[in-house]
Amino acid sequence: MRRPGARFRDKEGDGKVLAVGAVVVVILFVFAHRIGADFSAKQGMEKEDVLSKKVEALTQKQRICSTQLTNRNQTKTAEEKQLTAKNQELTISVAKVQADTKQHKEESVQCEAEYSTAKEAWDEEQRVARESLQSLNEIHNSLSVDAGIAVGKDAHTKLLIATLRKFARDHTVLMSELGQPLTGMAESPEYIEKLVQKWKAIDKEYADKGEKGPLSKRPAEILPISETELKLPEVRLVDRYDPDEHASKIFLLERDSEGRWKIPGWNKRMGTNEVTKQGGFANEVVPVTTLNKNLRVMSKYALCGIGHNITGFMFPNAFKRCDDCAVEYMKNYIETPMVQFCEKCQFVHTLPAFQVLCNGFQNKVQYGGLLFWRSRSRIRFKDRILDMAKEFYENTLQGSDTKVLAVNIPDKDHDCEKAQTRETLAFQKLLNGEEKRYQEISADAVERCNPPMGLIIETIESQAKKIRIENGAPPSIFISATGMTDEQWEELKKSPKLFSYKKMIHRYTGNGRATDTDAVDTMIMAWSDVLVVDRFRQKSVQVIENHMILNNLQGKTIFVW
Repeated sequence: MRRPGARFRDKEGDGKVLAVGAVVVVILFVFAHRIGADFSAKQGMEKEDVLSKKVEALTQKQRICSTQLTNRNQTKTAEEKQLTAKNQELTISVAKVQADTKQHKEESVQCEAEYSTAKEAWDEEQRVARESLQSLNEIHNSLSVDAGIAVGKDAHTKLLIATLRKFARDHTVLMSELGQPLTGMAESPEYIEKLVQKWKAIDKEYADKGEKGPLSKRPAEILPISETELKLPEVRLVDRYDPDEHASKIFLLERDSEGRWKIPGWNKRMGTNEVTKQGGFANEVVPVTTLNKNLRVMSKYALCGIGHNITGFMFPNAFKRCDDCAVEYMKNYIETPMVQFCEKCQFVHTLPAFQVLCNGFQNKVQYGGLLFWRSRSRIRFKDRILDMAKEFYENTLQGSDTKVLAVNIPDKDHDCEKAQTRETLAFQKLLNGEEKRYQEISADAVERCNPPMGLIIETIESQAKKIRIENGAPPSIFISATGMTDEQWEELKKSPKLFSYKKMIHRYTGNGRATDTDAVDTMIMAWSDVLVVDRFRQKSVQVIENHMILNNLQGKTIFVW
């Protein structure tokens, strides 16, 4: 059993231990707290440093963005100021344009009114001038012996008057050679009128019996030809145009200084005159023919007229391409002073009197000579035809910079047996001059008349290749639409032999009017450098004659099938 004192000491000792332990715990706690506080402070400083850096970076970005935004705002403000200024300028310009437009409209209205007034005055002056000119021409023709044909007569009467004048001149020369006194009657208008009345009376007697008058009934070859018929010198081909010799005689197709096509003139007449209605028939019979055939007939009138100095040959104005076709008019296509277009008149070139009058002044005698070119060069197409052809030639075919090969494919419907019996066409005489200007594609008569597509393609390829070798560049190829079928056109375009020229092959499709298209097609060919033409087609004559006129009567390279 322990003593009480010991027990107390034990308790005291335990208390000390507890106190020491508490102190230690407190010290440990304080130490731990210090360590923890330092660690927390350190971590806090690190986080604060990171956050400070982030804040600094964000602040920097904010300054940059603010600067950029300010710059953009300044740029936008400047652009807005520029746009505002431009808008103001445009507004002023629009207002000025509107004011100018209004002024121009007012001036245009005033100009149109002045033009209308001036045109009316001009038309009236022209009418008075035409009436005065007609009166002067009537006086001139009544006084002039050389004019040959009276004004105000129908076509047949004019032909008779011209023929009778010819007979009268022959009679005067013969009487002089026989030593007989001259009566002075041969050239007087009264004498001519009496002869005309005599022949009309004779014709009327036959007409009353239902027969033709004797002059129109007799074949031309047995009509009396005077022994004193004018002996013309042998015609020499004019193979080139000489300005010194031919400038006043041959009319070349060219533009004047203002760019307009020159108008042909002859015997104080310029271009196509107004159509006369003095035809001599109550009703007009419109002939069914083509423009090309009419031009061939017209060249006969012109050659005879220029040979005898006759200014009054009358030529039917109206014609039709077919029985059911619309009526067309020569005055709308041809510019010439060589004939007088007329209504209700008929052709006279088939009458014996015409053949007697024009004996010696015919194409078969004069073709290619000076008289022929004097008359033929004064027959040309109207300006609108020439303009359409020239525009296609220069723009589509690029004729000013590129050689052009023009090909006329023979008509598949040719009657070859009949064609071979025809006389050689006049243009072959023209081209067979001293230099033989043309070459034949084939010596075979059938192939010349109706060549197969193989030969056509081979010919086009061969001629194009020659041009390419000679000039170092491929030519434009113009295929005349006259006589060519759509199947032939497609076969040409798809031919492997012509593949390299595919984009260079063209044709003129026209404006829907067949005669316009044919006339423009003719002049496009005439302007070309190398021609391949159909010898059996009337159009070929027009192509080659125009080609010669455009090239100082020399022409270039011409081939015929």
